[in-house]
Amino acid sequence: IPPIDKMANDEKVRLSTLQCDIVFEDVSFTYPTRPDVLVLDHFSWHLRPGQNLAIVGASGSGKSTLVQLLQRLYDPDSGRITVDGVDLRDLDLAWWRSCLGVVSQEPTLFAGSLRKNICLGKPNATLEEVEAAAKLAHAHDFISRLPEAYETVFVAQDGGGVMSGGQKQRVAIARALIRDPKLLLLDEATSALDTRSEKAVQVALDEARKGRTTVTVAHRLSTVRDADVILVMERGRVVEAGSHEELMVRAGVYANLVMRGLKEKEDESDDDSDDDNAGSIIRATQQDEGKGDLKELDEDGDVEGKTVVSSLSESVDDIIVKKKPNTLLELLRLNAPEKWYLVLGCITSALIGGTQAAFVIIFLVSDPQTRLDRTSVICGALGGLVAIRLICYTLNGYAFGVTGSRLTTRCRILLFETILKQEVGWFDKPENQPGALTGRLAADVPTLQNMTGRRLASVLEVFVFIVASLFISFLYSWQIALVSLAYLPILVIAGAFEMQTWSAEVTQKSVKGASLAQEVFSASKTVCALQAEGYFADNYASQALLSHSAKAIFEIIHRHPHLQPDHGDFPDRPFTGNVVFNNVRFRYPTRRQVPVLK
Repeated sequence: IPPIDKMANDEKVRLSTLQCDIVFEDVSFTYPTRPDVLVLDHFSWHLRPGQNLAIVGASGSGKSTLVQLLQRLYDPDSGRITVDGVDLRDLDLAWWRSCLGVVSQEPTLFAGSLRKNICLGKPNATLEEVEAAAKLAHAHDFISRLPEAYETVFVAQDGGGVMSGGQKQRVAIARALIRDPKLLLLDEATSALDTRSEKAVQVALDEARKGRTTVTVAHRLSTVRDADVILVMERGRVVEAGSHEELMVRAGVYANLVMRGLKEKEDESDDDSDDDNAGSIIRATQQDEGKGDLKELDEDGDVEGKTVVSSLSESVDDIIVKKKPNTLLELLRLNAPEKWYLVLGCITSALIGGTQAAFVIIFLVSDPQTRLDRTSVICGALGGLVAIRLICYTLNGYAFGVTGSRLTTRCRILLFETILKQEVGWFDKPENQPGALTGRLAADVPTLQNMTGRRLASVLEVFVFIVASLFISFLYSWQIALVSLAYLPILVIAGAFEMQTWSAEVTQKSVKGASLAQEVFSASKTVCALQAEGYFADNYASQALLSHSAKAIFEIIHRHPHLQPDHGDFPDRPFTGNVVFNNVRFRYPTRRQVPVLK
């Protein structure tokens, strides 16, 4: 049982009316991974209902730790936090987190439609509630101009597809506001944005603060100037507190921060707006294929003409590139160095199937007296068959165990080498995300040994057993044997049809499951804040419990990269750095409809 268990609601408190009168009482805290570093040192403060509290300070001063403690992602080492006079540890954790709205520094959007992303804050929200939250977050305008509006689907490969950082942050704000939180936690919500994006997000944050108790971890002066109280922290302690004007008059630590400027990251990257992770989607261009005009969707959401945002993310349904026949033969070729182990395994499997059918012969005598007279013979025959099967099973397990383990090692190395040889554009596709690829290396490859190991052994056992049983049946009663034989094709066809139907879905689902797992693990704090553990667990159960490893792995192994690193001309003159771009046209593999260079 985890120390902080939101499912343990027995004897936990749910307040009938939440005022958000929060008191930190002599709180000290160290992270479990850094027990020697005191992050909060006897911190005390009283956050009053409806107050807008801003926290500033140098990196490592404990600002974000306060936000995490309020979410109860951790418990204090000493001291306590009370909410309306009740210890935070005594509150029903699921209920408490449902009262919080959290917006973090890096906006995290999950794979799916914008509506589903916003509804993670309130699973049963109606479309009207989603739109109201988006309007409050100043996200409704640019969302409504997308081709499918709130149903526009984005791939979570880069945390939100083709939206800019400011647009993603406003969607995250809408997700936090849809639950109408009593306490709003803003953890450097604008620090990762450029100046242009920050202005739009700051307007949304100002709207979100109205009528709510708010804790803002500040990065830029514009986010703290209007706060009711500003805390200045150093080494886990409060060194100054007051309003902006009061602290400026004191000419202390806060005033020095203002004079130097609060520590900022780079305002903007040097990437063009039409780059792969760009903010503004595309400048107005005329597509070469005559598909119409594609206009710019800028930071404010203004758009003219027809956009193709929804088509920029390829459907994961198209994962299967090309079916590779004879997967078993491919595996047997890879297992060729262990051919004698395979021969031993096949022989023992055949003997196991044959001895299974041989048990029937022993009990064919119907006369009780004859059976009694032959008791010693029957017992001896049974003992002999058991001994043979014991030896065969032992040798069978050893032989196929060796072939399976060596196949796993060989195939994992081959797959890893093939992945490294692929061109960069191949990794942009949803099915080739790090989570899916590492899942194939770590989990899918070991399952290959089942095809040349236990599965091959089972097939041989059943085949020999059927042949031997039919032989015995014809030998003793050909009429009954013919009746039984008539049903055999029906059973074989039904089994083959079931396997084919099943395998058509499993590759897609297994890749989705691996990607979903990586997506959730990399945003674990966001998942906890949204209380979306159950939602993602259900999604994973429906996607990841199926696997069709061999076909997926061989699709990668047989793929030839479009950019071969070892092909091309090798000039006999030394490279001088003279590079010429001549009539270059380019589109990203995942956005073939959008010309980037023309």
